[in-house]
Amino acid sequence: ETSSVPAQYGQHSGGAVNAVTKSGTNEFHGDAFEYVRNRIFNARNAFAAERDGLKRNQFGGVLGGPIIKNKLFFFGGDQATVVRSQPATIINFIPTPQMVAGDFTTIASPQCNNGRQITLKAPFVDNQINPALLSPVALNVVKQNPVTDDPCGRIQFSRKNNLDEQIIMGRVDYQQSQKNSLFGRYEQARMNSPSDYDGKTWFSMGQPDFTRRYHSFVLGDTYSISPNVVSAFRGTLLRTLNEKFPKTPLFTWNDVGVKNFYYPPNWGKIVVLIVSGAFSTGPGGAAMHNPGVTNSTAYQLAEDVSWSRGAHQIGFGVNYIHSMSNWLSGTNAPGQMLFNAQNTGLSLGDFMVGRPSTFIDGAVATYYLRRNYMGLYLQDTWKATSHLTLSPGIRWEPYFPASKKDPPPATFVQTAFDQGIHSSVFKNAPAGLLFPGDPGTANSNSLESRGWAHFGPRLGLVRSEGQWSHGSASSLWVVF
Repeated sequence: ETSSVPAQYGQHSGGAVNAVTKSGTNEFHGDAFEYVRNRIFNARNAFAAERDGLKRNQFGGVLGGPIIKNKLFFFGGDQATVVRSQPATIINFIPTPQMVAGDFTTIASPQCNNGRQITLKAPFVDNQINPALLSPVALNVVKQNPVTDDPCGRIQFSRKNNLDEQIIMGRVDYQQSQKNSLFGRYEQARMNSPSDYDGKTWFSMGQPDFTRRYHSFVLGDTYSISPNVVSAFRGTLLRTLNEKFPKTPLFTWNDVGVKNFYYPPNWGKIVVLIVSGAFSTGPGGAAMHNPGVTNSTAYQLAEDVSWSRGAHQIGFGVNYIHSMSNWLSGTNAPGQMLFNAQNTGLSLGDFMVGRPSTFIDGAVATYYLRRNYMGLYLQDTWKATSHLTLSPGIRWEPYFPASKKDPPPATFVQTAFDQGIHSSVFKNAPAGLLFPGDPGTANSNSLESRGWAHFGPRLGLVRSEGQWSHGSASSLWVVF
């Protein structure tokens, strides 16, 4: 069913897929598989000098059968994906001992700039910088760099691009009686994206270690209340966890001498540094900007009742979801420095004198979001005539706004500022900055107001063309 769906389905206007599967078998069945890509099987791109070095293995298997014949059955599966990519060679340019001594004649010469001579801006003369003007922070960073004997500071390195993924699922079915059947299903998915750090060059780390975890457990009970009334209950628990931290400690801006800079000590040590045209942490350092952790938990309870009475197939039910999402985000918390030659005329010169064109720093932010959802529905599939079927229905989805578990944000009130009014909750806050609990503010963590009058009527129509015709016409009117 696409776009317009019956009242049983809510929250969206997209399609719905229903599949009927057989649960449990008195015989054992299973299979195994493996899918391989590597240099042996991959064809060479017509425009490439050689075949790509991608290695991708996807393998696994399934097994199912009886635990107690005709009563208790199991099914399980496992799939793993391993990806190893051949990293490309990257060329960067780092400060040389000559530059550390204040002599920039070589790095500014045509030899190091594709035939173009660069002259440092005033007040620097003869492409020389007084060593006393060099930044202690820059000198400390240079100590972390690899060693090169290239006069231009040229070095080569690679960034890894690997991935490990595994999906495990298991299901147990129990036929308690002719009237009652139960099942339990568990699924786990794990994905690890290791850092691209090559183990030698600190600025090869453009992507910290990224781990993702997903757990799902569903318990279902189907019970025949009577020959024409069936109850289906589902209880679901979902849990996700995503972490993005470097597992290999490098250094922070504090470690190299930047004062009044804070970064969480248990988040690994990283910096974001971009020296245009020379060296940087990753392609722009974008992936390093946002370390942190995100986790979510959701509970769902759903009950659907189907009642067959004459020409009517009546359905009604309820769906309740409670979700909790927690963000701990360090967007720009590692601190980003960009050097682009606007001060000395050479980006490496700007770096060595400690004159960044841009410095961005962000505090660690927390966001603990809670939300409830409820939907109730009533629908009927009525075979009005041998050629006409009507499907009226209605769904009620009251709107419960999300709320924040962490302390609510302050509100700036201009009139309170003009009158010099201070918060009675946080007495040291500036005038005009009010918090929940202060007069004139909402004493709630809810982000919006509740909405009760949210009804979604449905009306479907299907007309068949006759006993010997395979054609039919249908339409469905829906309000979400």
